[in-house]
Amino acid sequence: MAKEFPTMSAQAPFYQANDGLLRRTLTANATLCLAGGLSMVLAAGVLAPWLSPLSTGLFDLSTETLVRLAGLDVTAFALLCWWTARRRPLSRALAFLAIVLEVVWVVGAAFLMIAYPAALTGLGFWLVGATAILALDFALLQSFGLWQLYQGRAKLTLENREGTFHLRAEATVDAPLDVAWRVMADQAGYAEVADNIAEVKVVEGQGLGMIRQCRDTAGRSWRERCTEWEEGRAFAFEVDTAAPDYPYPIELLQGRWSMAPAGDLVTQRMDFVIRPRAGWVAALQFRVLLALLLPVCDRLLANWAARMQAETERAWSSPGLRKIA
Repeated sequence: MAKEFPTMSAQAPFYQANDGLLRRTLTANATLCLAGGLSMVLAAGVLAPWLSPLSTGLFDLSTETLVRLAGLDVTAFALLCWWTARRRPLSRALAFLAIVLEVVWVVGAAFLMIAYPAALTGLGFWLVGATAILALDFALLQSFGLWQLYQGRAKLTLENREGTFHLRAEATVDAPLDVAWRVMADQAGYAEVADNIAEVKVVEGQGLGMIRQCRDTAGRSWRERCTEWEEGRAFAFEVDTAAPDYPYPIELLQGRWSMAPAGDLVTQRMDFVIRPRAGWVAALQFRVLLALLLPVCDRLLANWAARMQAETERAWSSPGLRKIA
């Protein structure tokens, strides 16, 4: 059954994270297209006879003019990619437009090569084909980067420090500190707010040194050991990633959950230290996992906030109880 909780306030700002791949791909695309486009504009007279044996082409324009116009188009596209890569926050609509234009270029190049091969020299045929393949590669990379892009109401930051990822997620909630702690420290309740967890149970100890067992929605289980416990403030766990049933391509995973007063509100925070397993297959799997993990963190904090606020409302409705800051 899906876990349903009220969403966070519609007035809360949207944050972005995990945009590095998309920005880098757009920047690389802009650099190559700017170099190619300017070359076509400035050296159209030299390039035209290399690309086509025809002196005139579409709309009776000279081949030199067509090459120059194509170069202007490529240059304009480069500027679009460059501008999109530097916007903060990054515009999803502009990034998607860049992908669409890449696909249009690929389709147009393929049509020219198939329908009018006589309009191209041998060199021109291979150059048009090479640009189409390159455009398709960029379109795929930008699509993957756009899919990875996180946008949500939790503030997420992600850093890669020499192959180890440091992820922080935080959000504020209108609840007393003691109520917020009681909800966050409820180990069994963690399964009620996390999308990928079906069950959490404490199998040994309490507080520092506690061992809890987690089972995901696919039935796989592993254990986590508590490495920090500060009553009312924070706790941390280290995951046994060597467990036979552990499902993720991760070599090291440490998580810390904490809270602190923020005026009349409470800031809830999650900090993760993650090191993926070695190998390019594991690295690719981890990039996919990371893209899925960020919205999971967003929903987890939103679900926690909803439970904290519900507990606060129940406390307020009980005679004799007061909100404690």
